[in-house]
Amino acid sequence: MIKRKVKGIKELMFYQHEIDKEEFLKIKSDQLRELVDSKLHDESTLIFNAERPVVDGGMGSFEFCIEGDKKINTSINCDEDISNKVIDKNKVQLTFFERLENHNISIETHDKVKTIVLNVNIDTLGCLDTLGNKTFYDYSFTIDGEKNNISFESESYGSVDEKVIFVISSEGLIGSINQFGPFLDKDEFELQLINVKKTIPNNKNMII
Repeated sequence: MIKRKVKGIKELMFYQHEIDKEEFLKIKSDQLRELVDSKLHDESTLIFNAERPVVDGGMGSFEFCIEGDKKINTSINCDEDISNKVIDKNKVQLTFFERLENHNISIETHDKVKTIVLNVNIDTLGCLDTLGNKTFYDYSFTIDGEKNNISFESESYGSVDEKVIFVISSEGLIGSINQFGPFLDKDEFELQLINVKKTIPNNKNMII
């Protein structure tokens, strides 16, 4: 067996948390950051994202490939499996993820391989696709036309590359609070939180 490094797939640490709408309207930015960081550290789930470049304002083809071996034909076979959770009208759902800067993802295959197909059930959880993400946790491989029982060996490390908090109500996505890069701008975070709160109907109890 040969270990082959994979490109075009990234790890995301992901969590969903419901909170009373009135409680969210009163939450302060430092309290929200503490809640998110705690859930990501202690209770998050590992999911994967199939990377695609931005091309002329749209999304390009999947970048999944075997690093350093252009002779192996690679592709992704996608099925959509969208999970839209019913949210109580008095609550909001916080869906958030964190992606680190560096990723080391590989698979083990036999020596002579011509084609590798990654079969994935895409589930963007009602919001992750707004940033062009194609996320999945259920997947399998077809190698040279035959199903193969192998899995990713993966790790991610380094500084934060992206952290996003989506706020969803019973009526759909309200907005998001985004951090791109390792350095958190607390003033920008607070401004984004205020703007999201303002979008929530009947927000008279909002605390800034």
